[in-house]
Amino acid sequence: MMSGHQQTSVMVNVRVDIGVANLVKALSRFPELMTLESCERGKEGALVIFNYGTNWQQLVEFVFSFFGPQLAKYVGDDAGLIVRLPPSGPVADLIVRPGATERVSAAIRDIFNSKVALTAKRLEVGII
Repeated sequence: MMSGHQQTSVMVNVRVDIGVANLVKALSRFPELMTLESCERGKEGALVIFNYGTNWQQLVEFVFSFFGPQLAKYVGDDAGLIVRLPPSGPVADLIVRPGATERVSAAIRDIFNSKVALTAKRLEVGII
């Protein structure tokens, strides 16, 4: 929201489809990731639409340089990512195959934990 005031991200409670609740919770571990829409979609598999950071470059870097490759390593083609630029601003679609939501949720938690561990290690050795 453009208010002219400095903003920050906060965790909020929101109602979501039961079938995507753990997926949305796992994604919310990333402080710069904001879930915009989610749906379990039944036979089509789950969908979560999100943005990341404050501009399209941060979204693209997150999806293509970090999250996408890590997700593919963990779950193969059980999940995919699409980056789009609708008039409302850049977003990414996370599409999860039917029956794979819990596996993908667990993978996202592991990916987040590995990012935290890597950041801590870099701080420890003075790289950051």
